Amino acid sequence: MIPLSNINYKSNTYYSNSYMMSHFPKYWFFLTIGSRGRGKTYSGKKYIIKWFLEQLEKGATHETLRKFMWWRLTDGAVEKMLENNGQTFFEKDLLDKYEIVVKVSNSDIFFARRDDYTEDEEERIYNYYHVGKVGSIQSYYKNKGNQYSEYDVIIMDELVRAESEKRTFNIPRAFINSIENVCRKRKGIRVMIYANAIGEMQEVKDLFGFMPFPGQFGVYKLYHKRAIIEYLDDSDAWKQEAKQTMAGVLQSSSEFTNVHQSGFEEREDYFIERKKTKGKKYFASIKVQRGLFLDIHSFNGYYYIDTTNYTTLAM
Repeated sequence: MIPLSNINYKSNTYYSNSYMMSHFPKYWFFLTIGSRGRGKTYSGKKYIIKWFLEQLEKGATHETLRKFMWWRLTDGAVEKMLENNGQTFFEKDLLDKYEIVVKVSNSDIFFARRDDYTEDEEERIYNYYHVGKVGSIQSYYKNKGNQYSEYDVIIMDELVRAESEKRTFNIPRAFINSIENVCRKRKGIRVMIYANAIGEMQEVKDLFGFMPFPGQFGVYKLYHKRAIIEYLDDSDAWKQEAKQTMAGVLQSSSEFTNVHQSGFEEREDYFIERKKTKGKKYFASIKVQRGLFLDIHSFNGYYYIDTTNYTTLAM
């Protein structure tokens, strides 16, 4: 069901995180899937700039200002983002609109208001505030033991790995450990996650125990996980442009649509109700990781994996 209050289903021109953020602090994790061409990442940058200015208006100082984390999957993605001292990290029109100056030092992000400076003979010296850090969840182990109690917003940009990317680390495990490094025992940290529907999106399923079926756009509230999944179609303009690219005219894969692949479609033949599997025989168990096993049973010549939610029959 699509809530009528969610303007993202009424407009096809831009993405707004207003609806999702209206559910904080009841929900903590806000996952937006798809909506390419409508500015998901842009909306995240806009959010943290407005948050910074609102804090200053309420009297925040250098010592009391709350900060944000901006995460990417890999170290390489972070290095690319921070090229040329991060000059292209924030769009110029966004900085002009809110009259903000940005400075990047290593992984630290600094904001200053354009009218807040002193001037000497050679240059303007802005009153910069340390507002956040950039990092990759791939290197979560480097941040263990550090204190991040002043960080109240986390933005995870591009959670889902592209099909061509090497599986060099376990994304869900790295994400959970990164959350642990920042939050510890604190609750109610706002975590905004952006992802495009690429491949099978197993990372989403592993983290939240749920994944929308391909093309079933809508808002899914998972209160037991304190998470909201907003599954949006891509903008018409983006899809039309993608079709006309040199790659787009050759194929229509999940790289060019927002209908991700379903692992069920290729790997299993069909589903049957659990009550119809009486007489099953235990065959073997597969260890997935420590403490997690898949039990395999046989039934009428078929072998299948029995889970808590459904029973899958496969040859």
